[in-house]
Amino acid sequence: MRNWIAGSAVAAALLAAAPAYADPAPDPHMPNMQGGYCPGGGMGSQISLAYCDGVPYPDGTFWHAIQYGAPMIGHPFGLLSPGLQCVVGGGPIPQPAPPGGCGGAVPPPPPPA
Repeated sequence: MRNWIAGSAVAAALLAAAPAYADPAPDPHMPNMQGGYCPGGGMGSQISLAYCDGVPYPDGTFWHAIQYGAPMIGHPFGLLSPGLQCVVGGGPIPQPAPPGGCGGAVPPPPPPA
């Protein structure tokens, strides 16, 4: 009888235990300004003027988010903001990335008509 009670207690403990899991690590290339995740750097206010960068890819391109104005429905980076862009270079206004940039996210130009 004692073994049955002990076995039942062990079985109940195993069945009641929650499975262990963890959220996957965020992609360091993709910044999340609203979440405050700017692994490539960033500064400013999440309410008006700010930028947030992802870690650069091997080719030097990176995701760059710009915040102009307060976030609103349909415009998470502000009404006048270009939002999330794939860029290359540094400085206050990085240049658009060439085709294939940001891990292949920038498509090649269309063929001539």
